[in-house]
Amino acid sequence: MKLVPIALVIGMLSTVAASAEQRPTVGYARLFSNDFFGDGQDRWRTGSYALSILKKRGDPVHSAAADVLEYRLRAEIVAPSNLARPSATDRPYAGILSFGVHHHSKRNGFETDLGLDLVTVGDQTGLLDFQRDFHGMFGGGNFGPVPQIGDAIYPTLLGELAKPITLSEFASVRPFVEAQVGVETFIRTGVDLELGRACQGQFMVRDVTTGQRYTGFTCQDASFTTASLGIDVAHVFDSHYFPSSSDVTFAETRPRVRLGIHRVGRNASVFYGLTWLGEEFKGQPESQVVGSISINLRF
Repeated sequence: MKLVPIALVIGMLSTVAASAEQRPTVGYARLFSNDFFGDGQDRWRTGSYALSILKKRGDPVHSAAADVLEYRLRAEIVAPSNLARPSATDRPYAGILSFGVHHHSKRNGFETDLGLDLVTVGDQTGLLDFQRDFHGMFGGGNFGPVPQIGDAIYPTLLGELAKPITLSEFASVRPFVEAQVGVETFIRTGVDLELGRACQGQFMVRDVTTGQRYTGFTCQDASFTTASLGIDVAHVFDSHYFPSSSDVTFAETRPRVRLGIHRVGRNASVFYGLTWLGEEFKGQPESQVVGSISINLRF
């Protein structure tokens, strides 16, 4: 059965390969998120790293941020709050690796993101062993028998539709709606507010876990600082991160609130954000806060 999603992704890659050959690589977007930079705990949505390779037709810097092809790589660890003695009422461990291709476009004042990701989960990712070894190197405590979701591969389709609205020279708002079917199935609606002066050619990527939007490429002749604030809520219909064998069920309503500071210079950009994540499963005792960092250097 695993050959089916693999074949789907191979087919997807073959259809975009011809287009990608005509597109130069115009930027890279990176984001590292960890609750160590937030509430200081090691639990639940504890850590992730995302890397996007961006290809674009036309002038990659000064033209509008449209018709961008994004190759997206992600790794994430989702863990119970106590790895030494996991509770039966806590969420199971999930190691997540994904690869996908997304197409971003801008038409008639609307921005769209449509993508397909191949999401691999379970012990086959090797992330539990990685986390155990990493903790061992720094004296991070012992790991007990950790309940983990089973090995699987989920083709996941995601789409986003947004309408950027300029409020003033220094403020813009971007309401959006997002839907996903696959490893998790949900519909989400929200809004992002950006304060500060940014160039028109700026292109942003949205993080899967936090919803933070961070720079992929921007104007080379501009330096600016912006602040962002975002809020959204998702209605979750299904989640393979909570299998029936775990006796833990997902929360159907999932809110997020985030803020960030983004500094862009001629040769570098730095982003730092904080995200409040509401409870994701029934019985979760409290929410959590994760921090996100992105540093891009231009040579």
